[in-house]
Amino acid sequence: MCNRVNQVMGGAPLSPIDVRQPVARTLGFALRVIRQSAKRDPVTDPVADEPAVS
Repeated sequence: MCNRVNQVMGGAPLSPIDVRQPVARTLGFALRVIRQSAKRDPVTDPVADEPAVS
């Protein structure tokens, strides 16, 4: 967002990284999954008791 505002005003991008929309959606999805899994209660949630797959 800051890069777009700066470019519209004629300036150079503040960050050289330009994240495309599909990548931003995927990162947003991953963040939601991580946040939801952090909210699980290992005592009452049977999924949290399963061993991690390696």
